[in-house]
Amino acid sequence: MELRQDLHIHTHRSNCGKPCNTVRAIIETAERQNLLLAGITDHIDLPEQAERFREIYKANRADAAKFPSQCRILIGAEASMISPETCALPDDLARKLDFVIVSCNHYHLLTVSKPPHPDPISYAEYHLAMIRGAAALGFAVVIAHPFLNDYCDPKLAAQTLKKYKEKDLAHTLDCLAKAHVALEVNPYRVVNALGWFKDLVKEARRRGVRFSLGSDAHTLERIGFPPVPIEAAKGTIKPADVCERIGLTLDDLVWPFISSGTD
Repeated sequence: MELRQDLHIHTHRSNCGKPCNTVRAIIETAERQNLLLAGITDHIDLPEQAERFREIYKANRADAAKFPSQCRILIGAEASMISPETCALPDDLARKLDFVIVSCNHYHLLTVSKPPHPDPISYAEYHLAMIRGAAALGFAVVIAHPFLNDYCDPKLAAQTLKKYKEKDLAHTLDCLAKAHVALEVNPYRVVNALGWFKDLVKEARRRGVRFSLGSDAHTLERIGFPPVPIEAAKGTIKPADVCERIGLTLDDLVWPFISSGTD
């Protein structure tokens, strides 16, 4: 399976993005990787950051316009869900973007609410509530790095995967399908949970949920999933092989996006 979309890329305008990640460098890297679709998704983690983010997306759009590419470049955002009812990105600002990915597990941020108890069952229930809240926003297109609670710690992440209740997970997938919201697959993150995500792909496909590919690149080296083996619990595996191992196909991907962003 050729990985020819990457819809989760940060520029130097994100606090966590490296200085090398200019829009021009991202476009040039995407072209070298033979991508057909790439998404720039700088962070907005608080409603108070709306005006600052407005300047960021305008600058990203202006930069992208200077460098026409055969790879379609979308200007979007990675917005944090602050609670199951609240997103950091205001609705009016969301409508100006080409697309929005929403993170429902940014628990490392002090401003993001946590479940009442820091145990795997509570995190599993709370994460699904956050995802359903994102689906209800009306502007989310993709849920970023779903189900892996590794913003807390790897051990808790592995335990949480085992605690998603089948009924609640099915209900959440139905909410995503109804809202036409896709789930992101990041090979660098799902590599140590291949069996779980293989089952997820089957169930999501059955319920009409699509997927997107996103590297969450903060450096140029990860953009477009270069075929460099990544460390797994049992040896190494290439990003494209991760997708094949979980049964993901080109037909499962949300593609293409239709840009509706306006300034």
